[in-house]
Amino acid sequence: MTAPKRLRRLLCRAAYLLPLLLGVLFLVYTHVPHLWFVYDDPEQQGNFYITDTTSPAQLQKDAKESSFAVLDSDGETDADGEAQAVRNERSFATLLTVASVVYYVALVLFAIPATLTAICSLVAFALPPTHLYANRAKRLLHFLCPNRICFLLSFLFPILTALFPQVLLFGYQTYQGLDIRLHYQGLPDWALALALAILCAALFLLTLPWQAEEHLDMFRIYKSRDKVARRGEEVV
Repeated sequence: MTAPKRLRRLLCRAAYLLPLLLGVLFLVYTHVPHLWFVYDDPEQQGNFYITDTTSPAQLQKDAKESSFAVLDSDGETDADGEAQAVRNERSFATLLTVASVVYYVALVLFAIPATLTAICSLVAFALPPTHLYANRAKRLLHFLCPNRICFLLSFLFPILTALFPQVLLFGYQTYQGLDIRLHYQGLPDWALALALAILCAALFLLTLPWQAEEHLDMFRIYKSRDKVARRGEEVV
C-alpha cells in the first residue's frame, strides 16, 4: 500500500486515538432518548401501549433500581398463583442485576485500554522512537493491555452494554409474558456499536504495515543500536 508519508503517520496515530474518541461519542449518544417499547396492554382491550421515549443509559438505571428493590423485598405470599408470579418477578430482577453488572464491567474493560492507549500514544509519538519516556509510556500500556489482541478485543465491550435493552425485552417476554416490541429511532445501539468496533479494528489492522515502517507501533519497544548511551535514550 502506497500513501504519502504524512498521511501514513496521521492514520497510524488515528488508529490509537479513534477508539477513545468514538467511545466518548457513543457514550454521549446512549444518554440521548431514542428508544421505546410497544406492547399489548390487556387493560386497554387489545390496544397497543407505547412507552415514553427514553435513552439506553436511563433505561439501564431505572431497571437496575427496580431490580434491586425487588431483590431486597421478602417476596413471600401464600397463594400458589401469586407465589409463581413472585418467583418470576425475582428471576426477572436477578437477570437485570446480572445484566447491570455486565454493563458496568464492559464499560470499564473498554474505557481503560482506550483511554490508556490514547494517552500513551500521544506521549510516545511526540518523542523519538527510542526515547526513554516513549518506551516507558509503552510499557505502562502493556501492563494493562499487553498485546494487539487485547486492544482489538476491547472494541467489542461497548456491544455488550448496547445489548441491555434486548436483555430487558427478553425478561419482559419470558418472565412477564408481555407481547412487547422494542423500537429505535435510527440504528439499534448494538448495531451502531458493532459498526464502530469494525471501523476501529479495520483502521488499526490496515495501518499495521505503516506502523512498522514509521516506527509508530505502540506494542513494540524500539531500542537504540548505538553502543554509547545518549541522553534520553534506552541503554542497550
